[in-house]
Amino acid sequence: MRILLVSSTKKEIEYYRNNRVEEFIIGIGIPNAILNLTKKLSEEAYDLVINTGICGSFKKKFKIGDVVEVINDKFSEIGYEDSSNIREFDKSFEIKTNFCVNPKTNLKNVSAITVNTVHGNLDSIIKVSNRLNPDIETMEGAAVFMVCQYFN
Repeated sequence: MRILLVSSTKKEIEYYRNNRVEEFIIGIGIPNAILNLTKKLSEEAYDLVINTGICGSFKKKFKIGDVVEVINDKFSEIGYEDSSNIREFDKSFEIKTNFCVNPKTNLKNVSAITVNTVHGNLDSIIKVSNRLNPDIETMEGAAVFMVCQYFN
C-alpha cells in the first residue's frame, strides 16, 4: 500500500518518521494545497492520502493537542454577501464546496471548514459558528479532499 502523508508545513510533521509512508509538504492555504497536491497526484498514484497538521477549534470540548478525524469539510467562503450575511450559490451553479467521507479511525469525528483567513475576531467567529457550526478550521482541508476525490 502506497501512503502519502501531506501537511502544509514541515514543522507539522517534523517528528514523524516512517519508511513506509512518504511525506509531502503542500504549502499553506487553499491555492498551494490544490496546486501542489494536484501536481504530485498527477505524477504518482497512492492508495491513501493522510492530511495532517495543526488546526483551530470552535468548540471548547477540544483541547490543544487533541487529535481528530475530519469526516466533513467545507469551503466556508465560496458564496456571496447579501447585506451582512454570506449566502451559498444554489445547486444550479454546480460548485462543490462540501466533502464527506466515512470514518477510517477510532478518533473523534469532526466537521471542519477550510478558510482563507484563520478566524481571530470574536464577531466573525460567532457568525461562522452560527452559519456552519464547524468543530474545527484549517486552511487546506477541503482542498485536499477535493483533489483526492478527483484522483480517487
